[in-house]
Amino acid sequence: MDPDFANDNFMVWASDHMVYGPVDLDNLTTWVKDGRVFPKTWVLAKNQNRWCAAEAIDPLRAFFANSSEDTIENSSARPENGVEAEELRQFPVFSGLTNDQLDQFIRFGELVEASPGEVIMRCHDPGDSLYFLLSGELRARLTIGYDDKTLCKMKGGECFGEIAMFMRTPRTADVVAESNARMLRMTSEAFLLLTNQLPQIAAPILMGMAQVLAARLSDRSQQYQREAAGDFLWR
Repeated sequence: MDPDFANDNFMVWASDHMVYGPVDLDNLTTWVKDGRVFPKTWVLAKNQNRWCAAEAIDPLRAFFANSSEDTIENSSARPENGVEAEELRQFPVFSGLTNDQLDQFIRFGELVEASPGEVIMRCHDPGDSLYFLLSGELRARLTIGYDDKTLCKMKGGECFGEIAMFMRTPRTADVVAESNARMLRMTSEAFLLLTNQLPQIAAPILMGMAQVLAARLSDRSQQYQREAAGDFLWR
């Protein structure tokens, strides 16, 4: 038995996106036997300050050995929530992270899929989530009376909802799928957990998001200056 694991305490990131624990190795083993922890379940070894799949913990491997080969093969063919690390490479905020770090980040999120015409979020609804658009096309719109005004269109590699995630404010526009779309959704609670447990991953992401927000603010400021200047010259 690995002495590091034997004396450690563990937190379990379950399929319902809740974290359970801390528990010692004996209780964690019981959870495995009861079918509450699976080979690919994400587990934090607190003393070592690292997340890993349950099957990577030496004392637990014997309990997973009884799983059928088909089950093991299927569970490892694709991440638990269906998102690959390489899909996040299209987002500049992840440029400084390794694939292993991206895999850990993905575990904190949830895959969202939408069909053409499906409303992903509505204006004025409560908001607490950030979305990373993996594929497809979306449209942000405002409905004023009977008019449907397009604010912008988004394609794979863009993110939205970051203000709502940080501030938990109501949504400022509708977002509608223009085609089949796949998104990774990250709630404010999940991001806070990531920040507390894996700051080395959260820090570069936060810096990248700050740069995105600063660029948007700069663009809007320049647009306002141009409009103000044009109005002045017209007068």
